[in-house]
Amino acid sequence: MFKLKANIITGKTGKKKRILIVDGDEKISDILKMRLVHAGYAVECAGDEEKAKDCLKNNIPHMVLLDGKEPGIDGLELIRFMRGTKQFKDIPVFIIAAESEVKQIEKALNYGAKHYIVKPIDPVFLINRIKKEI
Repeated sequence: MFKLKANIITGKTGKKKRILIVDGDEKISDILKMRLVHAGYAVECAGDEEKAKDCLKNNIPHMVLLDGKEPGIDGLELIRFMRGTKQFKDIPVFIIAAESEVKQIEKALNYGAKHYIVKPIDPVFLINRIKKEI
């Protein structure tokens, strides 16, 4: 029998680094959450833009993973909100989207996304990118 042991990723305070997943697809959020929790992160999920703003205000994360195009989620508007709010402006945002058009990618990066990842997601790649960022 195998025992899985998660690496615990902690910040300066010794607490787990927090990641907010903003995705309207609960299945994708659950899969990402499972992978990230196993990698040692504390994870919260929001299914729409308003819930995401509430999560940001109640427990400021170290990073946001954001689906760029989902009903109830305007990814670019959420990035604009974050960049215009003092306590959220420096939080790295990774866009995770099915859309791979260069114009959409450039737009997201110009709004302040740190990285744009096209679905399907390679979990090892994603976790490595997160570790490098936070």
